[in-house]
Amino acid sequence: MVRKPPDLHSILRVLAEPRPPLPVGESWFVGCQNQGNAYGTLFGGQLLGQAVLAASETVPDRLIHSVHAYFLAPGVIDRPVRYQVENGREGRSFAHRRVTASQDTAIFSMNCSFRSAEIGWQHQTPMPDVPPPEDLEEITAIVARRDPGLLDQWISHFAGNNPIDLRPVRSDLALERQSTTRRQTWVRIPLLSGTDDQAIHRAGLAWLSDYWVSSAGLVLHRHPLPGPDVLLASIDHALWIHRPVRVDDWLLFDADSPVAQDGTALVRGQIYDRSGALIANVAQELLQRLR
Repeated sequence: MVRKPPDLHSILRVLAEPRPPLPVGESWFVGCQNQGNAYGTLFGGQLLGQAVLAASETVPDRLIHSVHAYFLAPGVIDRPVRYQVENGREGRSFAHRRVTASQDTAIFSMNCSFRSAEIGWQHQTPMPDVPPPEDLEEITAIVARRDPGLLDQWISHFAGNNPIDLRPVRSDLALERQSTTRRQTWVRIPLLSGTDDQAIHRAGLAWLSDYWVSSAGLVLHRHPLPGPDVLLASIDHALWIHRPVRVDDWLLFDADSPVAQDGTALVRGQIYDRSGALIANVAQELLQRLR
């Protein structure tokens, strides 16, 4: 059976939810659609993307550049998610917002910062030398071969339609352990090609930033993504956006994991566009626990 791809326009969308009387500097939004993960709970990228959009609705004249979030409890797929946005400090160049996502109780919290464009010094780490996406296999073609050792979970997740065009630099996804934690992947979201709105593209990047980097924490030890005997869950998440981004065009995720200890792993990644510009940095601590 071919699975229908998630409607990312709805997943990333939030609607204002008036709840008068509201305290001054407070706004409420509700997510328009939920997306599950492999464990039957809410996908953390959905919470990130919707929270970024909710906060962006309250800062129309600046762009989000910094996100620091905590995943407090698993979300339930069949219940709406409500986002409370609280105004922080309003400066001449920066604006701060606090966002809490809840389903009766809080399941996610985020602090974020918005800034105005500014001229300043520039430098960046150069993009690594990797094959272009046109020379690599799409993830659906890789799992369609059903190579020995490929997890059934991989096959069921990627065999159908997928909103993400994802092309790993290494195509032997689950056949052997790697000698390094580095994971490099080209990604894009073609479904978001109909808008030039930076708030949408930055929310899409937040959604995408929780999708693939986590595999870097496991490749030294077992398959790149967890099988049914491993619980993988985001604990916290940080994202810094340095330049304008378009998630409907190719982005290179260059991720690694410097440490794993006590059932957790730290993963980090740099995100480049096709021209080699460093678009964003991401870091995340993960729970990776044997069931």
